[in-house]
Amino acid sequence: MPVSSKAIFCSFIAVSICCFFTTDSRAQTVVFDNGVGAAANVDDALQSDADPLPENNNSVEIAADDFFVTADTEITTVEWFGLYAISNTPAVDDFVIRIYADTDGPSGSPIATFNVGNDVNRNNTGVTFMFLLDVFQYSADISFAAAANTTYWLSIDAQSFADNNDTWFWGTNSMAGNTHTSSDIGNTWTPFGQTTSMVLSGVETMNNIPGDINCDGEVNLLDVQPFVDLISTGGFLDKADLNKDGAVDLLDVDPFVALLAGA
Repeated sequence: MPVSSKAIFCSFIAVSICCFFTTDSRAQTVVFDNGVGAAANVDDALQSDADPLPENNNSVEIAADDFFVTADTEITTVEWFGLYAISNTPAVDDFVIRIYADTDGPSGSPIATFNVGNDVNRNNTGVTFMFLLDVFQYSADISFAAAANTTYWLSIDAQSFADNNDTWFWGTNSMAGNTHTSSDIGNTWTPFGQTTSMVLSGVETMNNIPGDINCDGEVNLLDVQPFVDLISTGGFLDKADLNKDGAVDLLDVDPFVALLAGA
């Protein structure tokens, strides 16, 4: 017996209750890895510090490197390597992570800025750079919605105002890469090469399953509420446009019901 479109809308309240008590089961996975991998692969380092040591005649310089993901993804964690020079005595960390759009390099103002400060995990890897400087592994939590197959640029810089005898350097590998540097905090960028240490983890938010509106990898009653929301608000999602007429509306209800019935 076919399910009526009215039944879909009547199930809205029941699904709302179910959603409230349902935990998102999508796993966080590595979605981008620049290939540096381990601290032992850090064979160079690039200054990325908004407050360098004046006695070393260092100008302000920050660095950025490009990344992309193959599916729409919420990036939740950034991991990287770095070190402090010259005294090798890091004080309190104060990091800023910025994400830029791409126009043959970082472009314009950041589209996202995360003032993570000292809210980072910092671990001494036991590896030393130039037999002197400790290489640290860092991680920080962010939340950034990255579109599939779109190039972005990520910069990490320290604000080492509390450390009067160190400048922070981003661990890199000398293999060819796309790193850019900026001496004016992102207003202009210059290609530098090399590859930064950067691993991004996150949760894929999109897939290509027709009717899987909440993107959990299945078509079931948990997709009813977001489907109803799309129709009521005039929103659009390709996976919800089941009759492929360019709109998500009542004409998509019957094919959606058919998908539910076959689930």
